[in-house]
Amino acid sequence: MSGNLIEIKEGKAQLLIPNPGKYKRRDGRFEPSWAPVFYNPLMIFNRDISVVALSVYYDLYCPKQSIKAVDILSATGVRALRYSLESRGVEKVYANDKNPRAYNLIKENAKKNHVEDTVIPMNYEANYALLHIKAILNEPILYVDIDPYGSPLPFTDNSIRLVGHRGMIGFTATDIAPIVGARIKAGIRRYYSLTGKAPFSREIGIRVLLGAIARIAGSQGKGVKPLFSFYKDYYIRGFVLLEKGLGKADRSISRVGYLKYSPYTGYTCYTGGPVAGDCEIDPYTGKKLLTYGPLWIGELGEKEFMDKMSVEARNLDSHLKHRIIEFIERLSGEYEISLNPPYRLDHCARFMTGKIPKPRKVVESLEAVGYKATISYMDSQSIRTNAPIREVFRVCRDLVRG
Repeated sequence: MSGNLIEIKEGKAQLLIPNPGKYKRRDGRFEPSWAPVFYNPLMIFNRDISVVALSVYYDLYCPKQSIKAVDILSATGVRALRYSLESRGVEKVYANDKNPRAYNLIKENAKKNHVEDTVIPMNYEANYALLHIKAILNEPILYVDIDPYGSPLPFTDNSIRLVGHRGMIGFTATDIAPIVGARIKAGIRRYYSLTGKAPFSREIGIRVLLGAIARIAGSQGKGVKPLFSFYKDYYIRGFVLLEKGLGKADRSISRVGYLKYSPYTGYTCYTGGPVAGDCEIDPYTGKKLLTYGPLWIGELGEKEFMDKMSVEARNLDSHLKHRIIEFIERLSGEYEISLNPPYRLDHCARFMTGKIPKPRKVVESLEAVGYKATISYMDSQSIRTNAPIREVFRVCRDLVRG
């Protein structure tokens, strides 16, 4: 394969990857899955954020001990290499891939970057690698990265089993259709959650995935705390803190419930957790609400973690640095009110049979009377606010009437 490799730079890593020019579709686009070892340049944003998140995790949760980490689906080894070269506190990263070509490429890339003592290649099936590290190597692992082509759930149980108290798991899901309501049966089968079409289906997807992770962790007597989670392009990415203890597990499970939604007015509410009440009927139409879940009904991120990420991102060696800082800062402001689902403003127009008000004007009007409000990063026509829905309707009505 050496003749088909090219050298690139990503972050601080010098990397050998399969030549993208040899694996193009008819339309000329590179298809990463056709290459003998997977490398996706569209996920640089994902990896940049991951490097930042691991440094912030080290500063906040384990500044007095070094991090031993696992990248269980490592491919070229780029993520493991970047953790070793760019994230603070990293002592060792096990870079695993069952593909022998990937294993050999990880070794070559580790040598190229002079991190042979830090990045340890492994050549096992992912779940076997996790069990091997726990049972045979007996390593105290504080971070596992799950970045599959598809769902992270097949690897979540053993990842949670491996990670120690107040450790962190980073996960990516690219099987978006089952968790945003486009493939309902697949969503039930893979995530044991009923989803459906809604204006905020991307957020439903994030919450379905977090809910599934919380249930798996709870079965092991561990609680989860989302530190940062988001939807971007065609994937969901997140980081959760794991805490041992039945009390932590119970608290986490209590934040798995259901979202009720009216397709007529956009009215939403949560049921099944401490922040939720009972709601079955749309108070404006009297019609029964749709039910989605089970899913996570707690916060989507921790503000302190995200604020420190926006500062840490300034140290990135990446052409995406400024976009990443802007992205994190926008989410940090929005996630202060993440217990309130986004509200699509065309529901205002449908319910009032009027024009759709400009989202920025709605936000300014709600802020003027003391509420928090922002345009959702996932949809420019949706706002998130802690204002009651009646107040949203009033503001929309006033703006439309002029």
